[in-house]
Amino acid sequence: MCGILAVVNPPDRPVDQEACRRGTTLMSHRGPDAQGHWVHPRGHIYLGHRRLSILDLSSAANQPMSGPSGAVLVYNGEIYNFRQVRRDLETQGRSFTTTSDTEVLLAALETWGEEALERLRGMFSFVLWDPTRERLLMARDPLGIKPLYLWQGPEGTLAAASEIKAFYPLPGFQPRLNQEALPEYLRFRTLAGGRTLLEGVEKLLPGSLLEYHPAPGNLKRRRWWDPVKRRPAGPGRQDQAANRRELGRLLTSTVEAHLISDVPVGLQFSGGVDSSLVAALCLGELKADLAGFFCQVADPACDEWPVAGQVARALGLRVHRAALDGGEFFTPLLHQLTWHQDEPITHPNSVGIFMLSRLAREKVTVLLSGEAADEIFAGYDRYRRLLAQARLGRLPASLLRGLAALGRKRQIITPCLEHPYSELLIRANQFCDGPSVDRLLGRSGAGAQALEARREMLPPLAGLSPLDAAQLYDLATYLPAIMDRQDRMSMAVSVETRVPFADREVFHFALGLPPAQRATMRRGKVLLKDLLAGYLPPSLVERGKVGFGLPLAAWFKSPGGRRARDLLAKKDGPLAGELDGQVLARLARQEPDTPGRADLLWTLWALAAWAEIFLGPEAAKAERYRVNPVE
Repeated sequence: MCGILAVVNPPDRPVDQEACRRGTTLMSHRGPDAQGHWVHPRGHIYLGHRRLSILDLSSAANQPMSGPSGAVLVYNGEIYNFRQVRRDLETQGRSFTTTSDTEVLLAALETWGEEALERLRGMFSFVLWDPTRERLLMARDPLGIKPLYLWQGPEGTLAAASEIKAFYPLPGFQPRLNQEALPEYLRFRTLAGGRTLLEGVEKLLPGSLLEYHPAPGNLKRRRWWDPVKRRPAGPGRQDQAANRRELGRLLTSTVEAHLISDVPVGLQFSGGVDSSLVAALCLGELKADLAGFFCQVADPACDEWPVAGQVARALGLRVHRAALDGGEFFTPLLHQLTWHQDEPITHPNSVGIFMLSRLAREKVTVLLSGEAADEIFAGYDRYRRLLAQARLGRLPASLLRGLAALGRKRQIITPCLEHPYSELLIRANQFCDGPSVDRLLGRSGAGAQALEARREMLPPLAGLSPLDAAQLYDLATYLPAIMDRQDRMSMAVSVETRVPFADREVFHFALGLPPAQRATMRRGKVLLKDLLAGYLPPSLVERGKVGFGLPLAAWFKSPGGRRARDLLAKKDGPLAGELDGQVLARLARQEPDTPGRADLLWTLWALAAWAEIFLGPEAAKAERYRVNPVE
């Protein structure tokens, strides 16, 4: 895992090499082991790389890497089936000088072009200069595990980077708030599609390919992998016992591939179904000797260790624990992590991922994570709620009104009277309602605008089951933010996180299951839990989904929390002129007595902290905000 920066100008305009090198250096936490730079002979293309050495630790595997055709590659990620791809290339006469996956990826792109992407199983974002066709080729992995941001600057500049901060030193880059994106951020805490909070900066979508010819300035994009189109058609395999056995074989082989490394590997452990199953497969099936790393919240209501410890003991997993309490939460650390995140910190529990990653870095360089299982195998509580609403939505309105009048399940029934299923799907993971967004922005219709942005991301509902639609929508709108969080919080301390559930073969298997083997109105992750039941007692498998909760309302009342709220109340604060100052001040003064109010405060504080860092006069200064300085 690494950090990459590519800058390309028209052929008659050389890049500013010093600015490009500064941009690459701003990502040195992503790659403390080596740095490299390549400039086109005409001076108009720059490729920069920071390396975190995982496979083939020799300098021969450093990047940028050049191939026999003159192609040059900078790449971030891991190709887990690189040995098989290498064997396929060797049958075609290709020879290799390293044991790295980078050289295999380069050879595959030189040999097969963009068709090579279909052969890859892994996580990646890369930029390739292809001199035979005078083009830059950029791509991301199917589910967006590895980031790639784009900026189109003045006079024909195109830049791509693993982190937005790498653009700041580039000539012509001026950070401005993307005001059109604010309603969506306030309502959902994230931006779907390629949007970011900075004007002119976008994300290359997961499973996307971009081709750029500098001379004419032609830019083409396409999705080389689309989950909607790759979803298996048909009723699904009905034999649940056979499906469980097949899932066991698939996940075992997938986890085994994710263990490939020339440096120590550990496990991001929570005690939940997903990380527990990864641990069970590693220890029980693969006999891998690895330790778990756990973040323990110093609050009885949120401390998951009593149960997680039982799971660890039942599996025989040794666990190292990092502690998180309110005293450490609202400190300069949050601003540092905002700098590493590049965007507002969506979930406050991102801090816990950072803390366990920081502890893990003392012993390992790679962590396996159970992230993406909730989206792939339908684990969120909202899926069960949506399934109930989809069924209720087929009842006559008069019957629904009668049920609502009885007061039973009113919060589930009433929305069915007001909205079609597609709207319920969009609203299922909002953090703020429309009227609140309108008040914050001081204009009516802003909250509705946020919904319109999300409607663009809905999959075609015709022919989809309610569960398929919900999962595909989350893969497009929710999972990318989860992957970004995982990437930034671990890479802040130079730790590579791998996510076996975010594998396209696992996706294909899971979405090919009958919906009831993924989730019902009573139970989520049905088949996944059935598989885990072979390793743990029912009491540990079937406990309700807890998530990684924090006592945010209480911590906002602490001295550090009050200082954080003061940032919102300031008349000349970082959100002045963007949000209604009186509304902000009133919210900041109110005690956050409910989880909903605490969540809203967090959304606003995270936005304010981001604006203070990335829109201020000292935007993206590494020497001030980097968690762990790297030379």
